[in-house]
Amino acid sequence: MKYNPTYPVSMHIEGNGVTLRPMKLVERPKFYQWAVNSDATSWWYGDLYGDQVPGVDAFRLDWSDEYFDLHNLEAGQCFAIISEGVEIGQINYNRISPADRTTDMDVLIADKGFYGRGIGSIAISLLSEWLFRELSVSRIRIEVVKQNIRAFKSYQKAGFCWIYTYILNQIEWQVMEKLPV
Repeated sequence: MKYNPTYPVSMHIEGNGVTLRPMKLVERPKFYQWAVNSDATSWWYGDLYGDQVPGVDAFRLDWSDEYFDLHNLEAGQCFAIISEGVEIGQINYNRISPADRTTDMDVLIADKGFYGRGIGSIAISLLSEWLFRELSVSRIRIEVVKQNIRAFKSYQKAGFCWIYTYILNQIEWQVMEKLPV
């Protein structure tokens, strides 16, 4: 089915013990805490990237209101990742390119107690398949810093393939992508 904003779209995505639920604007502070004050923070901000952990205002600029608004799915959307009835992080896709129907994805598991269980791979697979099916996305990319081996393996498990590597500000990034099956 081609995406049409008048079609009803199921926004709770479930499978293999994981649920993805759209986050509301009032939940942006929770996402902020996951990003800047959790076990995942060092993979998002800080020394590895040569930057500072952002303040609330800077974070709000990066994660605009559109990520929490279901009225424009083309602009991107944040989802809470729920496992065992507990919200453990977030996954999102970014603005979908109108020219070629591509998007990028980010994922954050905030509590290392949930690492190594395959939850991230399941969440990535669920959101990817939903994007292909419901929004007619043609390709999804994920960029991962080379040192984050755990994330790279999780993305591979979810069906992403390595495409190329680049260096920016002395940081080596691996670009991965997934195409619809």
